[in-house]
Amino acid sequence: MRHDFAVLLLLLALTASPLTTAQQNSCLDVAEEPHHHLVFQNDVARVYMLELPRLEATKMHCHTHSFLMVAAGDGETSRAKAGQAGISHAWRAGEARFVYAPITHTVQNQFGSPYRELMVESLRTVSYDPLVTSYDTDDFPGDPGDTMPSWNVGFTRGAITAVKSQLAAGAATNLNDPDHVLLALSDVELKIETKGEAAKTLKLAAQEVVAIPGGSAHTVTNTGANSAKFVTVEF
Repeated sequence: MRHDFAVLLLLLALTASPLTTAQQNSCLDVAEEPHHHLVFQNDVARVYMLELPRLEATKMHCHTHSFLMVAAGDGETSRAKAGQAGISHAWRAGEARFVYAPITHTVQNQFGSPYRELMVESLRTVSYDPLVTSYDTDDFPGDPGDTMPSWNVGFTRGAITAVKSQLAAGAATNLNDPDHVLLALSDVELKIETKGEAAKTLKLAAQEVVAIPGGSAHTVTNTGANSAKFVTVEF
């Protein structure tokens, strides 16, 4: 009897293995999900912009790497993990979350206007820390708003560092030498100065994103007439 039971278990395991593998292989990678558009990649990160028209949803897709997400503008989404009901959240421009892999889900825009979100996927392992993880709380520390003309607030998860900045007209901030992406939270006009290179001017509308390759440190100056608000992500 025991022998027959052992054979049965072995047959069940052999039968289940191909199904499990097939299920894993059928998961759509975020790179192939049509609403995620590649912005930049290197050997430590992949950067995407998620763009969802009003009331539209992504396909079910999987994240095999942990990632940072930053809302490019105000909006509301519902996120549903495989086999679970969706969770809705109203986003403010510049609000951030770090999401630990693996996760399989869909994202639906529940707002009447397009929703855009910056996603920086770490290709390095990031250890889960329950003390700094909450879907209901912005990962950025509270900022001074308009009570101060210029400020920076930020946080680090693994090899990814995110900084939210506001620069008064003529004010400047510095970026370290790793690669960066910059997400404009307002219309911005910025001068990027890099040692040994000619200065560059960036003119971005709110919710636009641009990659700033590393190799050298940069000085970023607000050359516009109004305050500039943006997020930079270093990796």
